Amino acid sequence: MASVSRDPSLDHLIFEAKPVRRKGESGGAGDLHSTAMPVTEGLAAFGAANASPRYAPANSQEMVADLTQQAALINGLDNGISPSPFGSSHPDLTRDPDPAERNAMRRNPNRNVQTVKAQDCKEVVLQANYANAFVTDGFINGQQVTFLVDTGATQVSIPQRIANYLQLEPEGRGVDIRTASGLVRAYETILNEVKIGDIALDWVGALINPSDRSNQILLGMSALKKLEFTHRDGQLILRQQV
Repeated sequence: MASVSRDPSLDHLIFEAKPVRRKGESGGAGDLHSTAMPVTEGLAAFGAANASPRYAPANSQEMVADLTQQAALINGLDNGISPSPFGSSHPDLTRDPDPAERNAMRRNPNRNVQTVKAQDCKEVVLQANYANAFVTDGFINGQQVTFLVDTGATQVSIPQRIANYLQLEPEGRGVDIRTASGLVRAYETILNEVKIGDIALDWVGALINPSDRSNQILLGMSALKKLEFTHRDGQLILRQQV
């Protein structure tokens, strides 16, 4: 690829033409403080120029060369900007969490849920995570746990090792449940209290599942039937009448 001189007019194209968006917003580059750099457009034009010049701008090869050079210059500045084929990330070191914290937030954005209290109800709003699932921290019998809220599941289902941690014992019959691995024998138990925020449910039926190796408790309808819930715009609203 021929070397070309840096064109300052491309600074606007690279750094300003694509607006900064927060993660999850339509058209965003996928993370907080991220601005899209149109290298992909240039690469597409470059490929089109090689295959059939009539589909590409006359200066497509020069544009790709200059963008590549710009990325190399940015990478050498050691200024916290990390160029990629799809965007340049500008981290705010005073606000952005470390990678482990950021990944945890992607998996579970509801680790510190707030409860809105009205005269006749308590309401908790859960945000969907990156996989469009509703994961939230909560409590069983005063012990902190993580719930995967599933309105399509009939029961609360607890992995055996979490049941051991919670000191739960089977208190009913064994039942066969169908899982991705086939039929599994699970065991009925009773939870004295289930809490999400300030919403508290007493005497919830649940199953202890010895074959479940996950870190989450499936929160199904044996608990959710005690609440009103609404699912809209990436949120699950749980409401308990007082």
